[in-house]
Amino acid sequence: MPDPFDGKWRFDPANSNLPSPFPRHWTQEISIHDDRLHVREELLSAAGEAAIVELNAKFDGQPYPVSGSPLVDTIAYRRSANTIHGTGSKSGVPSLTETITMDDSADKFALAFHIWRNAQIAASGTAVFVRESVGPSTVPPQ
Repeated sequence: MPDPFDGKWRFDPANSNLPSPFPRHWTQEISIHDDRLHVREELLSAAGEAAIVELNAKFDGQPYPVSGSPLVDTIAYRRSANTIHGTGSKSGVPSLTETITMDDSADKFALAFHIWRNAQIAASGTAVFVRESVGPSTVPPQ
């Protein structure tokens, strides 16, 4: 049985609450195999700036490299049932905390986040994503 997070997900602006203008485009492709996670995130900001964020990690609380993110260069994950907790750092300083909670229907999830600066919350929000396709991403975790 596939993991409920496996698949391609599209940002749902109607049900999200972000501290900045909504992106023009935001998708996440997620694949989970055993204790390994692969995420590929494509984002086009309201200003037209494109980013591709990618990571391979384990749910062991250890930091793993992140490519393409202006907020973090490493992230550590833990998981409990249908919730994933992440803590990201930039140059060794905590800069992001996120909690990703799967809906009971497994057709959407909410990504609640805090962006940290100088040990204080600088911004918070919740991004909701709806399922576009079922199944693992095309690139399995390594």
